[in-house]
Amino acid sequence: MSDAPIPTLLAMLLCDQIIIEAGSGKKTLVGLFDSMHPPEVPFMLPSMWVYARLSDAEGSYVFKAEIVHLDEDKIVGTAQTAPITAPHRLGFVDLTLQLQMVPFVKFGKYEFQLHANGIYIGRSTLTVQKGPRPDLR
Repeated sequence: MSDAPIPTLLAMLLCDQIIIEAGSGKKTLVGLFDSMHPPEVPFMLPSMWVYARLSDAEGSYVFKAEIVHLDEDKIVGTAQTAPITAPHRLGFVDLTLQLQMVPFVKFGKYEFQLHANGIYIGRSTLTVQKGPRPDLR
């Protein structure tokens, strides 16, 4: 187990794409979402991204995202980073993690649970409901 302090999760967002500007390193999150409306399940999402902003991190970390179907308390997918080094606790870590071929096995609520060096640090939720999406006008 690492001696690195447990980071604090400040934000965790799900989106279609993350664009990182080459010169500045600024991130643009495209297509933020917290619900999906497929016509049927099981449904496989070809690609999505998780963005997390962390503080109080210093040292080396491996971050892991687990996708959990809450009704069954079952892990349906995972993704993990290579080791990431945070230089000091007063700074921020912007974590970008691409998930590919994400399975949604049933309608219901899903959690994207984030772990740092095996320790749970927070989550973002996603609701998967039968489509088509209701008209919001």
